[in-house]
Amino acid sequence: MTFARESLRTGGIGAIVINRTSSWVRVWVLVLLGGFCSRAALAQEAPQSTHVKEPAKAPEAAPVNRPGVGLLAAAGLHSGFGLGARLGLGDLGVELTGGYQLLYAVTGSADNRKFDFGSSAQFGSELYYTPWHPTPKSAVGVKAGYRYNTVLEHGFGAAITFLATLSPHFAFEGLAGCQVFPGAEDRLRRKLDITGANVAYGSNLQFFEYGFELIWYP
Repeated sequence: MTFARESLRTGGIGAIVINRTSSWVRVWVLVLLGGFCSRAALAQEAPQSTHVKEPAKAPEAAPVNRPGVGLLAAAGLHSGFGLGARLGLGDLGVELTGGYQLLYAVTGSADNRKFDFGSSAQFGSELYYTPWHPTPKSAVGVKAGYRYNTVLEHGFGAAITFLATLSPHFAFEGLAGCQVFPGAEDRLRRKLDITGANVAYGSNLQFFEYGFELIWYP
């Protein structure tokens, strides 16, 4: 009887130990399973977090000097009043113009100035180069080239140019420069019927001339 009681007591204690041990095992198994599941969830979410949509980029402004062909209307003393075209690779290109050109001469002394005016046709070809861009829609550079005037004959011109984009198809150009027709004073005198008086300033030698152009890019 005593042996049986001791056996039951020992067996009860062993059962309690086994039950407690199995409970701890279950806890550790649950902890391990929970850690594994959380790692798996993070691994699945990580690739999704890398696919972030980038903000849409704003469209770049159209360059002032576009490659290709542009048509233009000119006004002023630099290119006359007429039409033309330009062909370029961007900031470097060539421009052709033709139209009406005003002729003028200033004669007499400083106290008694006289102004004479006449008309002619003029054609020009210029090379332009505009490497400086103060803003994305503007450009500054130089242009220079050959002139042929029906009265003054052969000459050349040069100018500082400033261009500004008005729209995707239009640009505005302002010019300030000079225009020289060597040996053309006598032809200017004959055209304007000037005799005797000295020509102080005239179309044959222009060092303070201006011009404007409106350029259309198809």
